Amino acid sequence: MGKLSALLALFVAVTLSTGSLGYDNSHTLWKQVLNTYRTPEGLVAYGPLKKMFREDPANPLARYLKQLSEVSFQSFSSWPQEEQMAFLINAYNAFTVKWIVDHYPVGSIKKTVGWFSSPWKQEFFSLLDGKIKHLDAIEHEWLREKYQDARIHAAVNCASLSCPVLQGVPFTGKDLNTQLESAFRAFLGDPSRNRYEVETGVLQLSKLFDWFESDFEKQFGSLKKTVERFGPDSARTAIAKKGTVRFLDYDWGLNDSPSAPDSIARKKP
Repeated sequence: MGKLSALLALFVAVTLSTGSLGYDNSHTLWKQVLNTYRTPEGLVAYGPLKKMFREDPANPLARYLKQLSEVSFQSFSSWPQEEQMAFLINAYNAFTVKWIVDHYPVGSIKKTVGWFSSPWKQEFFSLLDGKIKHLDAIEHEWLREKYQDARIHAAVNCASLSCPVLQGVPFTGKDLNTQLESAFRAFLGDPSRNRYEVETGVLQLSKLFDWFESDFEKQFGSLKKTVERFGPDSARTAIAKKGTVRFLDYDWGLNDSPSAPDSIARKKP
């Protein structure tokens, strides 16, 4: 009975720490979804993903979103900050994918609602006992306001071509700092999203840096200091030359894969 009591105590402790019997802080189910439906370029095979929902309502993404929704606010509040942030970043990305699947086929996330509506303010889920019900709340009321780490702008993905690429692995509390650092440097080094003209000294930056300039100023001092610290060598050369900042137009086209990734193709008979 001693061993049984110890196992029962461990079971209760794990349950209380997660707020749900099924929650997994390594986000294994989300990793399965990314491994299967995300292309090497960071696009998403929304068509095959929608087909999966029709054929298997208990698919990995559905089960993952259910796991997230069952976590209580009390349990969440007891976690380290890194664990909380990883939970919210993954939730934002996974629920965004589900929103697109629900409206697919569509050419842009902005076309999933009417002209005067915002897809990011649609209440289509409930997290932390109903404290979070839409994507804007995750990003602006929690990730930006509560944690104030500007690197999250390279971690959350809005299902659009100009967004920082959807990462191929889930964010986890134990690796969060390294993952945010890597994602932010990759975003600044991606010539399809940020470009640096060495000869003219012009920084052609993502519109994200315009929209959220105050976040970067607050944490890193200025946009130029941010780019100088995290950008590639060409960025530093352009800054030394002149450092004129311009912002690129934002492409809201859907980050949709025209064909299934190899991982899906290999499973076909």
